[in-house]
Amino acid sequence: MKKIPMNYHEYRKYALSHTPEELPKFDAAEKGCQYPDLEYEEMFHNKLDLYLPEEKKDNAPLLIYIHGGAFTLGTKRCTTRPLVMRKYGYAIAMVEYTKAVEEGFPLQIRQVKQAIAFLRKHAGEYGYDPEKFAVYGESAGGNLAALAAATGNEELFGLPSEYDYQVQAAVIDFAPINFAAIERESEMLGRTELEDLLSPQYYSSLYLGGFMQEQPELVPPTNPETYLTEKCPPFYIQHGMEHMLPYLQAVHFAQMIKEKTKDENVFLSLLPGVGGGDDPRYFTGENTLKKAAFLNSVFDIR
Repeated sequence: MKKIPMNYHEYRKYALSHTPEELPKFDAAEKGCQYPDLEYEEMFHNKLDLYLPEEKKDNAPLLIYIHGGAFTLGTKRCTTRPLVMRKYGYAIAMVEYTKAVEEGFPLQIRQVKQAIAFLRKHAGEYGYDPEKFAVYGESAGGNLAALAAATGNEELFGLPSEYDYQVQAAVIDFAPINFAAIERESEMLGRTELEDLLSPQYYSSLYLGGFMQEQPELVPPTNPETYLTEKCPPFYIQHGMEHMLPYLQAVHFAQMIKEKTKDENVFLSLLPGVGGGDDPRYFTGENTLKKAAFLNSVFDIR
């Protein structure tokens, strides 16, 4: 990555004044949300929306969705894609988290894990199974989902130890894993370096809290690979091979999971010809069925 012609504080000021328009939101009530705007943490008053399965059943598994947006855009209502899993018998929690333009790492992963603890605490009240939790994230949300799954109940990020933050499975789509490797992997694939100061490679500095080429120590704590152990839950990893974010991120992460655990703990789906996160070919019925089959196998649902 070329050095940005300004220091980090100047860049942060620049990014704040050039924040792109927010993504459109949908109406949760129109989509049948039974429990909208549940506040799961008090400091930033972040909320989540909880949807129950289309057909009510006892102890449904819960899919916790973490939206993307380069850590600076998006909301819990910027996409309806995860809601399709309701027809497969899953409850869905759509989680909001604080944007990195306000404060960066580790606030976002701390909030995701607070949401997990909140949802587990209230499982009996809302009617899903507290032992069948999966995280699902796209793009930046995929990084956070992977971090949540990899760290489990390890005492990290300043969280109280008395709560249960574990999940039993993770699904991640086109996610950045190791920020330090993105430029090198892009060059390996013959990709042109992005010059736009609002491109993800620069925006990531807001999440990291500085430019990684000047402070490489900022990267490892945000990399899910740093925390992998033999206790890692099963992962479903999907990545378009023409995505701006190099698919080698997914390949290396899957290999690391295999080395730490066992081959059946990870399913890697590389999609030839598929590009950015708005490419509809990520979200075909076939790919959705694959994700549902993966989760069903983890939760022993037939």
